[in-house]
Amino acid sequence: MPRWTASLVVPVMLAALTGCVESSAGDRGRSTFAPQAGACHRFDVQEGDRDSYAPVACTEVHEAESVHVGAFVSDDAEQDAAPARHGPALRKAFDACDTAATNYVGGEWRGARLLLRVVIPTEQGWTAGERWFRCDLSEITYLEVTDPRPRQGSLKDVLEGTSDLAFDCLNVTELPDGDPGGLIELDSCAVTHDAEYTGVWRAPEIAFANVAAEDGPTGDGCWDVVARYVSVSRDDLVGRADVLWRLPSEQNWLAGDRGIRCFLWIPDRTLTRSLRNSGTKGLPAPGRPG
Repeated sequence: MPRWTASLVVPVMLAALTGCVESSAGDRGRSTFAPQAGACHRFDVQEGDRDSYAPVACTEVHEAESVHVGAFVSDDAEQDAAPARHGPALRKAFDACDTAATNYVGGEWRGARLLLRVVIPTEQGWTAGERWFRCDLSEITYLEVTDPRPRQGSLKDVLEGTSDLAFDCLNVTELPDGDPGGLIELDSCAVTHDAEYTGVWRAPEIAFANVAAEDGPTGDGCWDVVARYVSVSRDDLVGRADVLWRLPSEQNWLAGDRGIRCFLWIPDRTLTRSLRNSGTKGLPAPGRPG
């Protein structure tokens, strides 16, 4: 049967606008300050303004990199207060950052140890007329530990080709009752393992409780992702393997993250190579997985 656990994946957002926010005669003291895309920052933050803006070279130690900068527009920009963290304006910003982040790193950012965050102006900055949003990407330590990890070097095109940030093969720790516990990342699929990252299922606009339910649509979505990865039909996969997934946190779900990481798991079997496009020859005989 499908297995699942939710992880504290904090979505990170990206945006790119390297000029100033436009002003008009009708604006009351609209600030023309906007951060720069491509800049790196000592610390991962959720808010910022002109006074606190202090980017560093990406060759220096830093926690976040702005992969894109955008601007709130129309009705969103005319609000007296900065957008609510779970409001529609931030949802739109996250969508822009999601696309920009993947383009920036050269591959689906959720397929690597990366965190995406949307940074917005402080209340003080918003009152001064700042209307930008910043998409900051951070490296994280592990899939299961999503705190930003200080790094040196830009994330630009980091997922093009082979990257030590990309998820690959893993081992599943099993609980006493046989259910899956944590996922332990490995450096190579040549190392003995029993699980493999297979891709992202993008969930529909439903309540978090529904997507998190064991009998909800997430299992079906990830079965399809895993089957495509192995190049088999879903019928060929069921009974030979199991599927795991990792959800964004509920907070990140409300902020707009609909990407769910899917994993192939073959309990009680040791593998030493990737099962990508392996077909049924790479899978055990039907009936083996629990």
